[in-house]
Order: sequence, then C-alpha cells, then structure tokens
Amino acid sequence: MTQDIHGKKDKILKDYAELRKALNRDIKIEDLKTIECTRDMLVHHWRSLANIDLAARERYPNHFNDIHVDSTINKQTIKELKDVVLKHDTFLITTAVTGCEVDVDFY
Repeated sequence: MTQDIHGKKDKILKDYAELRKALNRDIKIEDLKTIECTRDMLVHHWRSLANIDLAARERYPNHFNDIHVDSTINKQTIKELKDVVLKHDTFLITTAVTGCEVDVDFY
C-alpha cells in the first residue's frame, strides 16, 4: 500500500513537471485535474502549490526554464556537457537571458 502511494505521488510530481514545461507558466489549482491530482491529494502530500512546485523543480530541473544556471551545474551535468562538447569542432557563443526560450530558428 505504501509503495502504491509513493508511486502515485512520484507520478503526480513527474506529471506536474511535464505539465509545467508544456504550459510554460505556473500551474493553477484547476490545471491539476489534467494530471489526476485533486486538491486533497495536493494538500496531503505537499500542503500547497508552492511546495509541489519546489519538489518538482528539485527532482526535474530541466523541465523549468526560469531557473538559474548555477543551480543546475553539478558533476553529472558537467560530465554530460563535456561529452557533448567533445563531439564538435566549432562553437558560436551568444548571450542568453534567464527565463527566455532559446531562439531555435537562429540555428
């Protein structure tokens, strides 16, 4: 039973992060019905939207485009980045604005 609860909680957290990424905005209580999360479930597990948002950001940081780069850098991401960088010979470096989408048409 406990594993079922944790599995459901993990699924809601992942679905929340994916919904947040898809909508590209803060989630509202009304949005939770699309991920099969009731207000009671939210309050029971996280107490508030702010808390589920913090939990989702911690677990799925790449689903959020408004986070500081500093908070995503760790040994694993540096290793992944190094592997990608070593595959290329030339780089075009531009500036970025935190919280904005990448202009993929530029490439």
